[in-house]
Amino acid sequence: MTALLRPILRAIVDAGFEARRGLESLRHYQHDAFRLLALEKERRSVALRAHFAGRHPRRWYVSHLYRHRETRLAGERTEVLPSDYFHASTAASAEEKARELDDCVVIVSNNDVASAEHGLAGFTDLFEAAHRTVFVGWDFDNHHWMSLSPTFAAYCDLYVPTHPENLYALSRFNPNLAAVVPAGTIQWSRELLASEEDRVVAEVRSELPLGMHIRYPQFARRNEVVDSLSARMPTIGWSTAEFHRRSDRDRLLEWIGFKSHWIVPVLNDVSLRVFDALVTGGVPIVPRSLRFQAGIAEIPEEFIVFYDNADVEDPEPVVERANRAFDECGDDGVRARHRYGLLHHHVDERLARIRAMTSRSFGLTAPG
Repeated sequence: MTALLRPILRAIVDAGFEARRGLESLRHYQHDAFRLLALEKERRSVALRAHFAGRHPRRWYVSHLYRHRETRLAGERTEVLPSDYFHASTAASAEEKARELDDCVVIVSNNDVASAEHGLAGFTDLFEAAHRTVFVGWDFDNHHWMSLSPTFAAYCDLYVPTHPENLYALSRFNPNLAAVVPAGTIQWSRELLASEEDRVVAEVRSELPLGMHIRYPQFARRNEVVDSLSARMPTIGWSTAEFHRRSDRDRLLEWIGFKSHWIVPVLNDVSLRVFDALVTGGVPIVPRSLRFQAGIAEIPEEFIVFYDNADVEDPEPVVERANRAFDECGDDGVRARHRYGLLHHHVDERLARIRAMTSRSFGLTAPG
């Protein structure tokens, strides 16, 4: 078996790429501009800590992508920013928004600033105008979107990665780098999920796995995997934008109709679909390569099933394992997975972690 590795490695196109990338990165990050950037970031952090010393923020704001969070964050009222809040603006409107956000903390998603015409320019203008506001950036795509993540990191006071990739590079753009906070369930509120618990448990479920994914042309291998699985199982395939236009309840009813959920990550990332599967009482089917990643490692073994590369060509035995895991635990298992996902992997839990790190970083106090 080991002897087969040599010809495989030789067949990799441009085998020297990794070594060159390492050397070029080492050279690049010695540039003096990174030292100057770190100093500027440090000056702003010192000023914010002095401003908030012994005080609590007037308000916490969160991205519209986290609109299904609890209305209170650690006892403090939170508000949701409109989806177009950071769209390109004039200097005057940036100053007006800066006054609006005085003495506040804003938790931003990278998807809020995804392009120059849809947020990035407006966000950077606002950041530079708002000297008494803490901006926290929670980046869902730091594992691959390196055309955006460095700028996003630089224009945050605390940068929170969702994946362990590229952290050294991103720390050059923002030394105030938080611990990795995996994605969590954002498409349903705790109130809706809790109110539907009995239905989640009682629903009759399909033996086929649900696995509708969004196609990204740049991830050819992932697309091949989904296409291969789809040829064997029609409930695995490609989703459309219509999915996001459906009501929360309608999407919930779809998810609770399946015993298992087959998940094909973009780049070996811990997808929020894992936690959506758990919170809707199902069994996530996940690549074994994720087994010890943050967010996956702590999931009880009886709640999750892992697959290998060879299983993509012969997926039925894996689905049978997942269905068996579902059936053997019965209604109690559905309820346990649902409650576990709600307690440990909802966006509320993630925001509580981010809130705690933000408070430690800037000396924020709780009200009262």
